[in-house]
Amino acid sequence: MLTTTTTPIEVHPTQALADLVRRAMEGDTATLPALREFLDAHPEVVHEAGNLVGQARTAWTNLAAGNNLLVAEAIGREQVTLKDSLGWASATSLERLLIDQITLAQLEIGYASTRDAQAAGQPLSVGQRDHLQRRTARAHQRLMASVKMLTTIRRLRPSPSPVQVAARFARRGVAAELVKS
Repeated sequence: MLTTTTTPIEVHPTQALADLVRRAMEGDTATLPALREFLDAHPEVVHEAGNLVGQARTAWTNLAAGNNLLVAEAIGREQVTLKDSLGWASATSLERLLIDQITLAQLEIGYASTRDAQAAGQPLSVGQRDHLQRRTARAHQRLMASVKMLTTIRRLRPSPSPVQVAARFARRGVAAELVKS
């Protein structure tokens, strides 16, 4: 009798993860325990995969830029600049939600306006032109509603007390003498 021994094939962790993700994307519920364990160990993946605003931003950027990587990169940088100018770094969680909505609406308006301009010379039906204009108008309404809400929330936010301001400076390592003056 001939006996053979088989050596188990080692699967690289990256390949195992790729297989797990593929099966999960196909709806294989048997992957849920391993998927949950992986996501518990890697919260950054939860943030990336679950960030629907980021996915929407990517989709709008891809629509606007097409295959042009220069335009895609420039749009991404403009979005970061806009977020920064709206005070992202010091914003509360609610303010960040609104800032995300503002930047997303601005991107949608830019794309819709570009499409409107490109369609100006095209032989479109009245219904098609109306659709383009309504889409732009709805994006503009979302932008204005988000800007108004952000402004209202910031206006209603209580100003920090001198003690809170001093505590912030102390946490940042600013000399106590600056706080006294």
